[in-house]
Amino acid sequence: MSGLRPCRVLEVTVVCVLAVCLVACGVYRPKVAEVTPSVPSTFVAVEEEVADIVEMDVPEGWAADSSKGNERLPVVLVSPDGVYDGAHQGISIRLWLPAVIWPEYAVAEDTFDLDEFLRPRILGDMKDHEYTDLALLPARFVDGNPARGYTYVQTDEATGSAQRWEYWVVGRHDGLWSIALYSEPGQTELPPELDGVLDTVTWSEP
Repeated sequence: MSGLRPCRVLEVTVVCVLAVCLVACGVYRPKVAEVTPSVPSTFVAVEEEVADIVEMDVPEGWAADSSKGNERLPVVLVSPDGVYDGAHQGISIRLWLPAVIWPEYAVAEDTFDLDEFLRPRILGDMKDHEYTDLALLPARFVDGNPARGYTYVQTDEATGSAQRWEYWVVGRHDGLWSIALYSEPGQTELPPELDGVLDTVTWSEP
C-alpha cells in the first residue's frame, strides 16, 4: 500500500489545482466539483493485441457507427443518423493505447493517471475564449472502471453557435478510453436521450 501513496498525493494535488484555476476564472461549481475519494485516478494498462469490445444502450432511433476504427483502435460514434460530422448531437468513444499516453501521463511503469491526462486539456480550454461554463464533474466508475470528466460549452467563432459537451476519460487494462457526449449545435444542454447513458457503457473480451 505504501507504494501507492505518491500517486494519491498527486491525485489530490491535481484536483486542487484544477479547482483553484476554475475558481479564479469564475466558472467553478462546488456542487459538481466534488471528487469521490473512493474513485482512484490511477490505473494499470498494458498493450493488447486486440482491444476489448465496448457496448452501450443506443438511444431509441439512434445508430452506432464503428467503421472508423479497428479491433486494435476502436472508435464508436453514435448519433441520430449514425454519422458523425460534428453537425449533430451524439456520442464519441475512442481508445488511447498505453504506448500513446506513455510516459507523459504515467506515474509509474504501466500505471497512468486520469487527472494528469485531463489537466492540460482543461487548462488549455480555459485559455480559449470559445470555451465557457467549464465545470468538473463528480468522479465515478464506468462499468467498474475509474472515470474523470468535465463539462463545457463551446461556441463556434464563425457561426456563433454554442454546443454543450461532456468529456470523460476511463482507465482500463487496455488503455485510456475517452467518451464525449455533445448536444445539437445551438443547444447548451445535452439531449434527454443521453441521460444516464454512461451507466449503460460496458466492455467485454473480444
